[in-house]
Amino acid sequence: MIDLVGVINPRTTEPTGTFHISTFDNNGIPIDEGYDVNTQMYFLGQLHSFSAIQTNFVNGVENRYIFSMQSAVPLNSGDKLSFTFPSDIVPPSTSEELNCEIIFGFEEIECNISGYSMEIKFISLANPTGTFQWSAENIRNPISTKPSASFSNIIITDERLYMVCQYSLETPPVTNKYTAQIEEFNLLQGNTRVAEITTYTIEFWPINPMPASGSIQVQWPSTINLIPDRFSC
Repeated sequence: MIDLVGVINPRTTEPTGTFHISTFDNNGIPIDEGYDVNTQMYFLGQLHSFSAIQTNFVNGVENRYIFSMQSAVPLNSGDKLSFTFPSDIVPPSTSEELNCEIIFGFEEIECNISGYSMEIKFISLANPTGTFQWSAENIRNPISTKPSASFSNIIITDERLYMVCQYSLETPPVTNKYTAQIEEFNLLQGNTRVAEITTYTIEFWPINPMPASGSIQVQWPSTINLIPDRFSC
């Protein structure tokens, strides 16, 4: 039996080439050979982190997102990162609209989008490990200040689509800080005579879609009074 100590496993799940054993006498003359067998990795390395943060914190606006990840697993040119957006964050419909820009760790990348799935191809890397950052624009924020769901299916594969590493934890949520402003609205009155009972009609066009289980709150000035037994909405 031979123990090979201090050996680094392959970085992908691609099956290895074969191990081959030969024996020789003390003059270097072959005696036996064989034991042709290979091995394959089944447990992926883990990215240390993966996150996305918006650059505009208003509900529902399209803006540039900054993506970051940290990898101790060596990455190569030709590798691809793929991940899925949560349903409450909406990416652009075409790859051209992403306008990806490198921030750190890459020398050249190529970004593509298909529905809610994004793919980053590493054309050239500044370093094989460490922190990597890039940005993409025309991504729509969640419609409220509720923290978003997690990004998912975060996997890096090589050129032959063998898996390299993944991020299997929950990603930090994307959280907005500010409500969007309703800019188009009308206030109509049934009549404008002082102290008479009338009807106010409020028309407005929200910036963001109203969910089926949502609600509308109306605040009115203190100089306008309601008649409890006659008020309706």
